[in-house]
Amino acid sequence: MLLEDLAKLGMPRASLEHDLPLSAVVSMVGPQYYVIDHLHPTVHRGYIGLGEGYPPNLDDAATLIASSGTGPEAWTTYRLHAELDPDRKRELINVLNAVPEVAWPRRAIIANGIRSRALLPYS
Repeated sequence: MLLEDLAKLGMPRASLEHDLPLSAVVSMVGPQYYVIDHLHPTVHRGYIGLGEGYPPNLDDAATLIASSGTGPEAWTTYRLHAELDPDRKRELINVLNAVPEVAWPRRAIIANGIRSRALLPYS
């Protein structure tokens, strides 16, 4: 869906699939491969919680679309997150709370979320 949105903005799918991503993207996503492969896949939940736990709301989406100068048809993915994810943070907290506080995975999940936040290009 995101590739389709970007294509509507004039970005060819082939270039998105074959060009080197921006360094900010590589810097944020790359560590997730490490934690999945070398620690434990559940640690990735910290990164997921950062993106899924703080979705845009519909007003934010409308403001961004209006200020972008592009049509709403290029914002399908963003709008979908605004519509479907408002309660996702509570769901993610419930999952995290199911992990005992003294357990290593819980500490690692939280640390990964904090570290991922620090890598956001707009933080």
